[in-house]
Amino acid sequence: MANKFYKIMEQMLVQMQNNSRKKEILTVEETAEYLGFATSYLYKLTAQRIVPHYKPLNKKIFFKRSEIDKWIMAHPVETMAKSVERAMIPLKRKI
Repeated sequence: MANKFYKIMEQMLVQMQNNSRKKEILTVEETAEYLGFATSYLYKLTAQRIVPHYKPLNKKIFFKRSEIDKWIMAHPVETMAKSVERAMIPLKRKI
């Protein structure tokens, strides 16, 4: 009987997690979990206007998942191979 209860609870948890992944509008807590940040760090980023967010009626903060994804992808780190390739371009032009 207890095993059945735990199985149902596990299924509900998985369903809730799947539903939260589909949400377009996220709360601070959901966004922090999505990004793997502490909520305090996310609040700091919003206060500094670094991360795109919405604050209707100057109260609770919300985020659009698509904008968060774009913000993440807008800050790539160049690979070493790409850096070397870019450094070689001026040398190739002189030859």
